[in-house]
Amino acid sequence: MKYFMVLSCLILTGCTTTSEIIPFGKNQYTVTAESETGIISAKKAAIKKASEFCRKKGLKMEPMAANQGSESAGIIHTGNGIYSSAGTWSNYDLTFKCYE
Repeated sequence: MKYFMVLSCLILTGCTTTSEIIPFGKNQYTVTAESETGIISAKKAAIKKASEFCRKKGLKMEPMAANQGSESAGIIHTGNGIYSSAGTWSNYDLTFKCYE
C-alpha cells in the first residue's frame, strides 16, 4: 500500500497525508502526518487537521506532545535495469487536546 502511495505521489508534485484522529486518553487525541516534501509540510498538515477537529466541536486546539522522524520509502525499479530512490518521508505525530 505504501508503495502505491509513493508512486502516486511521484506523479503529483509533493504529497502529504494525515491519519484519522485517534482518541488518546480523556479529551486527548493524536494524529500523524507524513510528507514527501519535508517535516515542515508534515507538521503543518498535522496541526491543521487537529485544529479543524477541535473547531468542529466549537473548541480550540492545544498541542500536548509531538514527535518527528523520517523513513526511507525504498528503491523502485524504473525499467531497463534502472533503479531509483523512492525518496524519504518525514512524519510528525501530534498529541493534542481540545479546550474552550
